[in-house]
Amino acid sequence: MRRFTCFAAAVLGSAILAMTSQAAVGKTDKELLQGTWTVTSFTVQGKEVGNPGKVKEFLIIFKGDNVSKKGDGQEDGPFAFTLDSTKNPKEIDMAGVPEATKGIYELKDDVLRIGMGEKGRPKSFTDAEMIITLKKMKG
Repeated sequence: MRRFTCFAAAVLGSAILAMTSQAAVGKTDKELLQGTWTVTSFTVQGKEVGNPGKVKEFLIIFKGDNVSKKGDGQEDGPFAFTLDSTKNPKEIDMAGVPEATKGIYELKDDVLRIGMGEKGRPKSFTDAEMIITLKKMKG
């Protein structure tokens, strides 16, 4: 009975994973970004700086063609953003964060990584002066 329970759990887990993967198939990166993301890591020049400004809550919200930053009840934005998923690495441009920013991004499941540089778009995450890692919130 115990083996059957383990087998059933494995099959169910695989089925849920397959359904989740199929749900993302056919969606653009822009569609997948829509929603609220929480910042899980913030590095500057390779050093983890943690939560900028020590806010209790640091969120990035993608809605339509806009992105906003939210922390401790204060919101900045919305700012326009554009993606180019045909480039390698993929590119993201954001207007007014606090000024126009050209960056790169990587989207894997519910984790988004954005790399930016002070002097233009970095060529890789290794070249990025600032990297923000985010996890998509459920719901």
